[in-house]
Amino acid sequence: MTIELTVKALNPLIEEEVLVSNGKSDFIVFANICPYKIEVGKKYRVNLNLVFLDDLKFDEIDEPIEKIERIDEGFSYRLAGKLQGESFCLKDIEFECDDFEGMEYLNGKWIEVEVDRISAEFV
Repeated sequence: MTIELTVKALNPLIEEEVLVSNGKSDFIVFANICPYKIEVGKKYRVNLNLVFLDDLKFDEIDEPIEKIERIDEGFSYRLAGKLQGESFCLKDIEFECDDFEGMEYLNGKWIEVEVDRISAEFV
């Protein structure tokens, strides 16, 4: 799903590191596909994907918690939200993730997961 995000900052040392905001939450993405120059302060349509470099590890949680919390200074995040099909949703943000394919038993459940990065495709 494509959402609209505002670019809040660009890292001058790591060109793929972009701070974005949906108006409720700010978070760092790894801009792996960006066919044009992006500028701070402008809004862009973006597809977001969760990336797991190792195995997918998650915990089911009993209560509806939505959080996006950066781990250290890298691209990793601890996320809590609701799984809807193959999408992970929190704070009006929908993340695509093929790693949840075949896990229909989790559909509609609240889970917490650590991701290695949130990749962004600027469309």
